[in-house]
Amino acid sequence: MVFDKEESQPVTNFMCCVITGTLVLFALIIAAILYLTVFKATNPVITVKSVTVTNPHMSNYSDLQHSVVSFTVTIYTAVKNPNVERFKYDNNTIVFYYYGTQIGIINSVRGGQIVAEETEYLSATLTVQPFPFIPVSQNPDFFSDVNSSKIIPIDFTVYMGGDARILYFFTSYVKSIVYCNFVIDIKQRTNLRMECL
Repeated sequence: MVFDKEESQPVTNFMCCVITGTLVLFALIIAAILYLTVFKATNPVITVKSVTVTNPHMSNYSDLQHSVVSFTVTIYTAVKNPNVERFKYDNNTIVFYYYGTQIGIINSVRGGQIVAEETEYLSATLTVQPFPFIPVSQNPDFFSDVNSSKIIPIDFTVYMGGDARILYFFTSYVKSIVYCNFVIDIKQRTNLRMECL
């Protein structure tokens, strides 16, 4: 029996196309699964390790209405990159609040990167300019809290964002934010507890 080459050629070409298409589709499905699971970009994990306050000062204890407060604070953080590729950050911001009013901000201009599944330790220091001791919010419990203990509550947020590399060629923007607070004891000139959410 003799096969006609002209009749078998289209069948062979068709089978090659089907097999190639199937392999390409299978490769795309595997790549999509890996991209959405193993190589999915994950936000960095920020942990505030400690807060150190130095030189807390109140201008006038006897006249709280006209008193101002200033201090220097250093924040120590640990940032973990949970991704399987490097995380390149370029935006690291710490904002300080006193009864809802912003009293200071640290904008880190130094970028950097954290290799896969590693942790980097960072610190930032800010000298907070004198701000009114009487908060704008006029919290009803403010005077009783201050007169009884001479403590000042400070809230702050730590924000970091940047690009996480995926499958070497692609990047995805990831970010994290942490909310914390600490208390300054003006009489003892030190900071007390620190808590983060």
